[in-house]
This record gives sequence, structure tokens and C-alpha cells, in this order.
Amino acid sequence: MNFCDTIFKTAGERPDHPALIEDELTISYRELAELASRWSAALQAEGLQTGDRVGICLRDSTDFAIAMLATAHAQMTFVPIDWRAPPPEVTRLAEDFSTAVVLREPGTADLGETRTLVVDEQWRQGVASQNGATLPAAIQDTPLLLNLTSGTTGRAKGAIVTHEGFLHRTGRSIEGLGDYRGTRYLSVLPLCFAGGSSLILYHLSLGNTVVLYPPLLSAEELVQAVRDFKISFLFLVPTMVRQLLDLDFPKQPLFPELEFLVIGAAPMSATEKQAIAGKICPRTWEFYSTSATARISSLSAAEFRTHSGSVGKPSPTLDIQIVDANDQLLPAGELGRLRCRGPGVSTGYFGNPDQSTFSEKIIDGWYYTGDMAYLSQDGFLYVEGRVDDMIIRGGENIQPGIIESTLLEHPQIEEAAVIGRASRLLGQEPVAYVVTTGQLSKAEILTYCRDELKPNQVPADVRLLPNLPKTAAGKVQKRKLPD
Repeated sequence: MNFCDTIFKTAGERPDHPALIEDELTISYRELAELASRWSAALQAEGLQTGDRVGICLRDSTDFAIAMLATAHAQMTFVPIDWRAPPPEVTRLAEDFSTAVVLREPGTADLGETRTLVVDEQWRQGVASQNGATLPAAIQDTPLLLNLTSGTTGRAKGAIVTHEGFLHRTGRSIEGLGDYRGTRYLSVLPLCFAGGSSLILYHLSLGNTVVLYPPLLSAEELVQAVRDFKISFLFLVPTMVRQLLDLDFPKQPLFPELEFLVIGAAPMSATEKQAIAGKICPRTWEFYSTSATARISSLSAAEFRTHSGSVGKPSPTLDIQIVDANDQLLPAGELGRLRCRGPGVSTGYFGNPDQSTFSEKIIDGWYYTGDMAYLSQDGFLYVEGRVDDMIIRGGENIQPGIIESTLLEHPQIEEAAVIGRASRLLGQEPVAYVVTTGQLSKAEILTYCRDELKPNQVPADVRLLPNLPKTAAGKVQKRKLPD
């Protein structure tokens, strides 16, 4: 099945239903199917062929969404690239993933020897002159896209997602939330990230309406957009949620009419989760997901009260295991490496790189997330940190996630990150980087840690910062923390 079959199905059943909205522009499903077909034909007219990889380096716009569908239609593979990245970075990504062409915005810098197509008025005239291409049926393992990792610890890797695999991911999303057909989704995430582009495709495959709104908006703009566009489905990263929590609240939740609020991409504290359900939206879910798997587990608002430290119950359609460094299965309650396999899990990384040194890797159908986790006796998944973040202090293993979650339980600590620093006597010692909301001193933070943590987990030092370095998706970039 070709992913675009879902678009053409809705176009046949509800041709005039709004598919994409951007500012004053509304594109119906009939128009979207026609545009996808014409763009597909235009790409083929440029000499591109089935199996080629196409870099999409466009703004977060309807053009980006149509380009994704056009490559799917033509059985090409799209590679999302941040249009704000400097030309050398765009060129490097195009080279790393062997793109046949990069679609780029008019007025952006030329990429030298990298072939590009500018999506300008001339391109649109060429698209309009096409009769449209016949929709081919995608074979089972045809790649739809490469989901790029954030690349915070090195060069980005491209996890391969097939047409069939992506449709399995849509089903798993419904499995975690309930049927959300008929919703209006506000897209506020950068489309170059896996979550941003995937969520648009989920909603379009279900025949929903996607409202494209520029990312990096203020909390006040977000609230107004949800109301103005009558949004019923919203996905937010923790950075955005914290901005909402800082607003002055009415007596009722901020979004009482919102049907689905999903948070994900980075961890949140138990206190924050409970505040979200009470102050922002009572119908909230936390998703634990990765670029290579999509949703692994989810936690509902009701479970925020009973299992707030967890990331929820794993999807029943995935095989979830906790293993040691030798891939031996560990019992419930024991911390180890998390791996999973099942429908929709990426089939591998582009180019099949040597994965022996990766904490995130795909081996024999198993995806190793790079997270240290355990499963409780009642089946809930708890993520305690990253394999790469492990601190070995005097021979004892310390997970920074345990220290971070404890710090975040303090009412005056807004953000926290813990890393290991070299120690002549102990090998490594944990150092905490903290953002506070009040006049909290380092001494007070250390006293709190001594009261709440085991002696070996107490940070050797605390650094107070105005904010922590993060990716646009809200993940803390630990390698950028100051020495």
C-alpha cells in the first residue's frame, strides 16, 4: 500500500473537507490529492526516479506537506532538512544521505555542487502544467522517509521508515489515545523534526484537518491559536508546556474544550505532569517515543496521579525487553537497556553504518533506544537515563536521570541536567546544572539532595544557569553545558 492511498481515499469520500490550513489558504482533500499527483509528476519530469532520496529544506508550510506526499506518491524517499540550517550543514546532510535533489526556498543560498530545485513561481507554473502521475502501489519494504536523529552527540543518523511501517505507526498512535479521527490538529513543531512531519502525516492519513502555525510562537499566541482555529488535537514538547504553566490561570483549565493534548519528546517531572492535567487540559497523555519507533508507551492523565514517574504502559503491538550489556533478559524491577521490535519499527539506518559503538542501534530487528529503563511488576515502564550518560563514581554506576528527577521535584527548581565530570580520586563525579524560579542557593540545593538521595548520588557541585541549552524539540543538549 502506498501512503498516498489514504489521501486519495479521503479525497474520494470527502473531497471538500479541509486538509491543510495556513493563514488564509485552505486546501481541500481533493485539491491535496491533485497537488500531490502534480508535484510527483513534476519531480519525475526533472529526471528523478523511484527510490531516489529527496531533501525537503522548506519552511513549515503547506509546500512542505505537499512535498512529503509527492515523494511518497512517486515512491521516492524524503529526507527532512531544517531550512534554517547554514548552507554547509544542508550540504553535509545532502551528502550524508545521498539525496538526488534538495527542494529549497527561493532566496536561500545556493548549495554549490548539490543539486537543488527552488520552490518558486516558476516551479508552481511547472507543476500546474503537469497532468498528474498515476499512483503506484508501494511494495512492502519501500522506504517512505528517513527520520533523522537529533545528532546531538555526532552526525545525524537516518532511520528508515517504510510505507507499511508508517501506517502501522498511525495505528499505534490511535491505540495509545483512542480514535482521533475528525479532529483539527494545530501543527506547532518544526517539520524538519520527526515528530513534526510524522504528526502531519498521521492526521492526513486519518482524514483530519491540519492547521499549520509557525513554530517558536509565544504561549499567548498558542492559546489564541487553539481558540481561533477551534483546535481539538495538540502536541507539545515540554518547553512549550512550561511556558503555558507560567501563565496566569483562570479557575478552569486553560483548554477545557481540547479533546487531545499529547506531550512528548523530552521528560517531564511528576509534579509538572500533575499540574498539566489540572491547569491546562484534563485529557492529556504523555508519549514516550523515538524517531526509530514512534510511540513505545503512553501515560494518561488518570495515571499521572498513580504512576507519575513512569512513561506509561508499553504498546501491546511491540515486543519490549529490558536486557543487560550482554543482551540477557532482566526481570521486572531491574534496571537495564531498553529494546523493542515490532510493526513500524525502523528497518535499519540508511547506508547500514557500523553500529557497534551506537547506544541507539538496530540489530536483528531489535531497536535499542539508548535508554536505561525498567518494567514494574504492574507493567509500567520507567526510564531512568541514557546509556551514554552513565556516571561511574568510584566503581559505582549512577544514572543521572534519578538525580534529575529528584531535583525537579523541588518546587523552586524549573530545569535540571546532570553529567559526569572527571575526578582524579573517583574517576567521575556528578555535577548538576540547575535553573531555579527563586532565590535558591547552591548550598540549599545540596542540602536538599543529601536529604533525598543516596550519598553516592549527591552531586559534587551545582551550577546555577539562567537556562539549559536545548534542541528546538526541547531536549537538553548536555554536551553544550559549560565546563
